[in-house]
Amino acid sequence: MSQYFKNESLDLGFLFKRILAHWYYFVISIPIVISLAFIYAKGLDRVYAFVASVIINTKRSGPVNPDELLDVIEGGGDRNINTSNEIGILSSVTVIEQAMRKLDIGISYYMVKKFKTTELYKNAPFKVLLDSSAQQLLGVKYNITILSDKDFKISFESEQAKGYIPDKQEVTDYVWRGKFSKKHKFGEPLRKDFINMTIVRNEKYNVDSEAQYYFTINNLYEMAKAYKGKLKIKPLEKGSQILQLETQGTTARKEIDMLNSLMDIFIELNLYEKNIKGRKTLEFTKEQLKQATEDLLISQRQLEGYKTNKQLISIEDQTKLAVGSLERARNDISALEIKLNYYKNIQSIINNDELLANAKIPATTNITDPTLSNLLNQFTSLHQQKVRLEISSGEKRTILQEVKTNMEVVRELMKDYVSSAISSFDIEMRSARQRLGEYRQNTDQLPQNQTVITDLEAKFAFNKARYEFLLKKKEEAEISLAISTPDIRVVDRARQVSNAPISPNTKFIYLMSLLVALGLPIGLIVIKDMINDRVRNKEELLEHTKIPLAGIIGSGGKSVKIVLLEQPRTLTAETIRTTRTNLDYLDENTQKVIGFTSALDFEGKTFCAVNIATAFALAGKRTLLICADLRKASIRNYFDIQEEGLSDFLLSYQPTSVRNYTIESVIQHTEIEGLDIMPAGKIVSNPSELLSSDLMEDLMSELKNRYHKIIIDTPPIGFVADYFTLSKFMDLTLYIVRANRTKYNSLEQINKLVEEEKLKNVKVILNDFKFSSSYEASYHKGGYA
Repeated sequence: MSQYFKNESLDLGFLFKRILAHWYYFVISIPIVISLAFIYAKGLDRVYAFVASVIINTKRSGPVNPDELLDVIEGGGDRNINTSNEIGILSSVTVIEQAMRKLDIGISYYMVKKFKTTELYKNAPFKVLLDSSAQQLLGVKYNITILSDKDFKISFESEQAKGYIPDKQEVTDYVWRGKFSKKHKFGEPLRKDFINMTIVRNEKYNVDSEAQYYFTINNLYEMAKAYKGKLKIKPLEKGSQILQLETQGTTARKEIDMLNSLMDIFIELNLYEKNIKGRKTLEFTKEQLKQATEDLLISQRQLEGYKTNKQLISIEDQTKLAVGSLERARNDISALEIKLNYYKNIQSIINNDELLANAKIPATTNITDPTLSNLLNQFTSLHQQKVRLEISSGEKRTILQEVKTNMEVVRELMKDYVSSAISSFDIEMRSARQRLGEYRQNTDQLPQNQTVITDLEAKFAFNKARYEFLLKKKEEAEISLAISTPDIRVVDRARQVSNAPISPNTKFIYLMSLLVALGLPIGLIVIKDMINDRVRNKEELLEHTKIPLAGIIGSGGKSVKIVLLEQPRTLTAETIRTTRTNLDYLDENTQKVIGFTSALDFEGKTFCAVNIATAFALAGKRTLLICADLRKASIRNYFDIQEEGLSDFLLSYQPTSVRNYTIESVIQHTEIEGLDIMPAGKIVSNPSELLSSDLMEDLMSELKNRYHKIIIDTPPIGFVADYFTLSKFMDLTLYIVRANRTKYNSLEQINKLVEEEKLKNVKVILNDFKFSSSYEASYHKGGYA
């Protein structure tokens, strides 16, 4: 891993070379990853953005009556609308659920085709009619197979489906497990303990024979909570009265309808709250008018009946003054009765907790008392504020509690004031009745019949005036309701922001897939390098040993034995010549005997020994190649030679030998001029003893006199001690490291031997190096390929 860093910084040049060496990784990775990204992006649902906007008139609209004007002047009440509260109401689960009910989306329909699921909003080929009062199943996918225009098959299964009653929005304790499948007819009720519905065929839409259909029953409350999570409401800009509604979804028509329905419900709710006072006033006026109408009809019938029965003439002039006084006294009493009844009605409402909780206090109709009017308006305003806060989210409970406390204070003030007013009216009533008694004494002196007529006419006149007054007030209340407009209106109906989806971001997906396609091979290369424990190139070799490098021999292929003969113009042949040249720089007189060894088998020491020996011979030097691996000789794989060799020569001088071998008899000439070979001979059980014998020492002395170069192919260091026995004859040891095979711990072994001076004058050769995977390839190939 350290080769990736140079001077404590990332060596980009080395990384680039490693990437070039594994170019085929990228050829495989890029098309596969990009194809997977394309399939992934194609399978994702397209999500689009939708917006709508409403404007809120923060000053309440509508005419201001004198009571409201007085209320504002005295500092009571607030006609402003809090935008933050309105946002809370608009985004509340309650309002969203009402909008969903209006759209009738308690059932969702889906179509599955080519592994892609699409929601069918108002365009499914069938429609489900639930018995909303009966139990249904939540969390179940009802699969529908349309067999014909008359028949279908319904099937579903579940391990734990819960019961659900749509009307009550109630999840029951009922749990259903199992599988269900039934063939049924369109239009016929389907009833079980857990399924109560009727499925009808929607002839407007054709059935796709390649698709599968299913539907689910939704819990509107849970749907509303989910929708609240994705709904964003914010002012168009800071301080703006325009609220922008934003949402996202896969079904454009459904999302647009949902936003429009939400705005409609919000406006309806605003108008409903605004008209609460007017409706209560109208209801009170109608009740009073009904009673006034009955009283007027009774007094009219009594007057006409009495005149008809008695056949009376008109009232005399002398009675006019007395009758006028009597009439005024009665009018005063009647007016006081109306006021007294009204205040007693107010008192009963204030003292009744149930009516008070439901805000049943009507607005004033004929009361000109500013104080009472102010208190009533304050209470109505506080109640409307309480309703608004209760609808919104539970984050403002402290404000809600404060509003309730203020309502109790106002109620106590109203109780005290109404009680005082009733006491005052009682005093005035006793005084008026006293005056009426005095007037009646005066009229008693008039003829009896005339007195009766006077009373009946006065009563009729009073009832008529009262009726006309209440009728006028009723018309005023109806007109006020009729012309009332909401404080909120739609600025822009819901629309899709763009035809381009906001998700998935295909450009980002493809960009990330490209990065992954590039990153995976790079990561694989780096990881391979991190876990690699084998020498792969010159840099890694020099990093793990301080032993000088004698040369690099390229890979020549398994079938090539003697490269300089079989492939003389290849890159491998040139590396062998270069290694021989490097060895030529050494003192020929002191570096005659060169031993080849390695850590383990199959690292190419024999290949290197044969080819380096061939290179010396072709360079005009008399060279002898000795196979000193008496346990596992392999030189016979390179040359067509006899078996007699070194072991036979060394054994022939022992007392038990039956044949003596001369040096000439165990040295064989090759087809390569100047290259002789001494084979290993027969395999023996005691090679170390033979190689350490005096005869071996004499042999090496004689051979040095005959040849310029002696190349010895020795056993691997890691297996036996034979090499250490031979090392005393060697002027130079070449330790063979095979690329991508020799492990780092093998270099640690030779390093330790050199440090302990058990081996002297050691150099390494990097063998079987594939230049096509190296940054040095261009140089070598440029001159010799």
